[in-house]
Amino acid sequence: MKKLIALTLAAILCVAFGVSASADYSIAENGDAVYETAVGYTFTINDINGKIEGEDATILTSASGLNNCSPWVVWFVAEKRSDNVYEAVTNGTWMEGTKPKVTLNNDQIIVVIHSASSNPDTAEYYPNWEDRAVALAIKAGDWLKLESIDIASETCDNGKMTVITKEEADELITGDGIDSWVWIVIGVAIAAIAIVVFVVIKGKKKQTAE
Repeated sequence: MKKLIALTLAAILCVAFGVSASADYSIAENGDAVYETAVGYTFTINDINGKIEGEDATILTSASGLNNCSPWVVWFVAEKRSDNVYEAVTNGTWMEGTKPKVTLNNDQIIVVIHSASSNPDTAEYYPNWEDRAVALAIKAGDWLKLESIDIASETCDNGKMTVITKEEADELITGDGIDSWVWIVIGVAIAAIAIVVFVVIKGKKKQTAE
């Protein structure tokens, strides 16, 4: 029952964040999309320690990997917290033609995302525009879930990286991201609703009998 409730709540959160992440942006004077948050968005990751060739994204396991990337990318550093769960430790930043000096600690990676545009009107020519725009909304403390990506073996097969909530990250890390008192509140609420429904149905049956 506990797992069922967790899955239901997660589904509701995913829908809510999915809608907001795909639609909640403003347009700057230069036509670029500006996102307030990256939570709920799923990025496409093309490879591990790859070369940015245009409209793609890679995850680097060493700072020297930046030498193989275009200097016109959005990048940020993330640190491993559990299997396939990472936490951003820097904000998403536009490189602006100059490669930064980065030092990685153990279990840290650099996520690099490229597109020639952040303008929705250019989607036909620059399909990675939204990934670039949303990457700029990444904040230190955001949580990331990797799928079909194995950092250790440097394999990536249709890789995905989703920005999730801390609660979702806790669920993935510990298997129970919701505190026990929350389950008690949920249980009481469900019981109260059940009682109300029972009383209403019983009342209607009584009226029918009369």
